[in-house]
Formats: sequence, structure tokens, C-alpha cells
Amino acid sequence: MRKGRKPLVDLRPSVARTTGLEPATSGSTVRYSNQLSYVPTFGAGILATPQEDASACPSNPPSRGPPAASSEQTQDFHPNYGYKSRPPNQDWTADIHPNYSERRMRDYRSGGPVLVCCISPSKHSESLNPPSYGDEELRFPSLAHYHVNLNLGNLDLPDTPSWVLSVDGMAPEGPNLSHWPGNRTPADFKADLSTGICLGFAKAPLDQRLQFLDGATVVVNDHYDTDGFLSLLAVLQPEIALEREELLLEAAATGDYQSFHSQRGFAIDRIVLNLAGERSPIRGEFESLSGSDKDHARYRWLLDHAVEILDHPEQFSSLYQDELDLVEQQLQDPTIACRNLGRCGLARVTSPGPVHRVVLNTLAGSCYRVLHTQSKPGATRYRYHDRTESWFEVQSFSPPPRLDLSILADELAAMEELTRADTGDTGTGGQWCLDPPDEPVPELYHGIPSQQTYGQISRALTPSGLTPDSVETLFTRFFSESS
Repeated sequence: MRKGRKPLVDLRPSVARTTGLEPATSGSTVRYSNQLSYVPTFGAGILATPQEDASACPSNPPSRGPPAASSEQTQDFHPNYGYKSRPPNQDWTADIHPNYSERRMRDYRSGGPVLVCCISPSKHSESLNPPSYGDEELRFPSLAHYHVNLNLGNLDLPDTPSWVLSVDGMAPEGPNLSHWPGNRTPADFKADLSTGICLGFAKAPLDQRLQFLDGATVVVNDHYDTDGFLSLLAVLQPEIALEREELLLEAAATGDYQSFHSQRGFAIDRIVLNLAGERSPIRGEFESLSGSDKDHARYRWLLDHAVEILDHPEQFSSLYQDELDLVEQQLQDPTIACRNLGRCGLARVTSPGPVHRVVLNTLAGSCYRVLHTQSKPGATRYRYHDRTESWFEVQSFSPPPRLDLSILADELAAMEELTRADTGDTGTGGQWCLDPPDEPVPELYHGIPSQQTYGQISRALTPSGLTPDSVETLFTRFFSESS
């Protein structure tokens, strides 16, 4: 306890927080914790991450062929994406990419060894009915009987105290649960995602939570996204969050890492993202708001309707279905191929046209540097990006460190100029452009210089005069020498 501060937490036993919906009780949901493993898995029907040896993983890998179809399941196969089983007449399949089919999780309550848990193929597969969690007593009795006194706050309101709990981001003062760079999260709670960190906090014994809060009664988030919403849910409504732990981690990872984990996880992330958008059936509730007031109102609505969003996302299909269809189509597109370019953690994705960022990152697997080449006759476009995994603080895997790519950008620009001089090509007005490495998703691309909002891909690429092989050689040499 900090000196001079009076405890503001009600230590008396209380009943579970009223939500308007019956709180779920324990059942089949996996209850390990919160670290995501990006180690590829091997086994029947699953392909590994693209091989380091280029000859072993050509741009268009030979198809191993789908298995014989059964009467009960439809098997879809793609050489870069692997198998996915789609039970008939079920919208919510556990459609897990092979690189993400295992979760390496740590139980913070027991402090035990790292456990590996495979996602159940039937998890969250009901399209009409919410998951059933049984009628047993909660496995976390402290949650049912000893809620800490926390309320959602807004940092921009004048009556918000300075000493607050901040999640997924950071307030200037107070306890912090976040995986953002420079966070103040205690070692006992650290995990790959802020949602995982907050789930670990929710599982901790009451006295540990109270000691950590040190009198804080308000919880805030300084931006708006899915990991922020689910972090708030874990600390404000743990009885809802802990019964859906696996699903929360899938949705948070979809948003923060822009990679595909499951249909339901993707849907929830896009519902959060597009809640106030043009297609939203409730957009009118936020039309008069802006800035932090709009963020606060959206969080408040999501917290009040969390069970509906998590268990019945199909009610909001207009907010995600078209994009989900595009992602799944591209993940199975044989014209989109991925190769691992050696031990430097660089993957090269080739395609005849634009590819969704979620698809690029998912195909790249455990490669956290991604070079995308769009090749059409007479017009080749390039865009490189560092994935967010190397920007956030993560625990269960080790992305390569960010590098300043200024030297590489200068080499590409010089080679571009020489090539155009030799061919007499005056170009299309584009140039090689570079972001600083401390951006969440820094890019090196050939196109029109412009700013780009985090989470969006809006920059215009222009054709380059360089050949794909020459660009690949420059990238691989730079990263190999740097490592």
C-alpha cells in the first residue's frame, strides 16, 4: 500500500456482479491461461510452416492432395493453408490454421509448468445456440464471492482519478496490465496479449489482486480495439470472460496480430472494429460522439452486451461476413504462395494482385518479416512489413528484433534508378518509401509517399522496374548480414 492513500476497495464478500444474463458456470472451456504459441505443428493432415530451403518450398508447392471425403465432413485443402474440416450445416467451425492449432499456456494460479492444449475441433461450433458450460459451481470461487470494486472510466473526463488501473495501453499513473512497449505489468501476470494478462489477473487470489490495485477503483483503456475490450471484460466481468477464455484469446490475437485463428474469433474482432460503422445496426448510438467519448460509449455497449457478442456473433454478420469470405477465399487461393527465405525470419508471399493483411500474416506463419510481391506482366509491385508481434512485448515466442531499413531502402532506390536509366523507363511517379522501425507496422514499399492509419492498408503501390529475384536477393542479403 502506498503511503498516504486510503484503501478504496470493499473487502466484504459480495454476490456476483449482476449482468442481466445468467453467468456461465464451469464446463468444457479450456482453463489454462493466456500465452499463444506460434510454433508450427506437425501430424496427419497438417502442413508445417514454409520450409527454410527454397527448393523444398517452391513458390507453387506441389499439392499433396486432399484426403478422401467422408460422409460426415467436407475436407478443404490448400498447399499453403493446410486442411480444415467443415462439419455440414455448421457456421462456426474451429477453423484453425495449422500454425496456430496449439496454444502454449501457463496457469498463473499454480505457477506450474508450461502446458500445451490443442483446440477442440467442436469448440464454439454452434451457429444458433451459445456454448454450454454446464451447471457446476465456478472453479474460481473468489470470483463468485469476492469481486473487487472496479468501474469503467474515461481518462479525458475531469473527475477521473489519476490513480487508475490501465489495461492494454498505459495511463501515466497507477497499476498497469498491458503488453504494449514500456508497460508496467508485473512478471507474474505477463502474457502475449493484454487479454491474457487480464485473464491472469482475474484468476489471481483476492489478496494478490487487491495488493496490486493499491486502491485503484477505476479501470481505463487509452485507445479502442478488440484486445482493449476483452481486457476490460476480463477485469470487470471475469465470470463471463473466464468461461470463454480460449475464444477471447483468439479474437484478441486476430486484432492485435492481424492473423487468422478461427471464424468466430475473426467475427468478434470485426464486430468490435466496425461497431459504429455504416453497416452497424446500432451505429445511431454513436453518431453524435467522437474521440474518447465515442470509444468509452462503444466499450460500455460491448460490456453490456458481451454475452450476445461472444455467443451469437451471427446477429452482426453485416459487420464481418464479406471480409471473412474474402480472407477464407484468399487463404485457399492456389495463385497465392508463400516461401520462407532462410533463417532470417523473412517470408515472401507472391500473388497476381492485392492480398488481405490477415492472409499475408497467416501464410507467413512463424516468419515475422513479410515481403509481398504482386506480379503481373510488365507491372510488379512490392510491399514489405514487420508484423506487430515484434512491436508488442511477448513471452512465449521470440520474433527477430526490428531493424532500421534505411540502408536497404537506399540500395533499392539506387538499383531502381539504374534500372530505369538502362531501360529508358521514366517510371510512374512512385519511389521506395520507408517507415521508422518503431511504428507498430512499419513498411518499406514502392509507391506514393503517404501516411497510413494503424490497422489499415491505404497506401497506393506503383510498379517497380526491379525484378522479383533482384529484390528478394537484396532483402535476404540485408537480413542475413544484419543477423
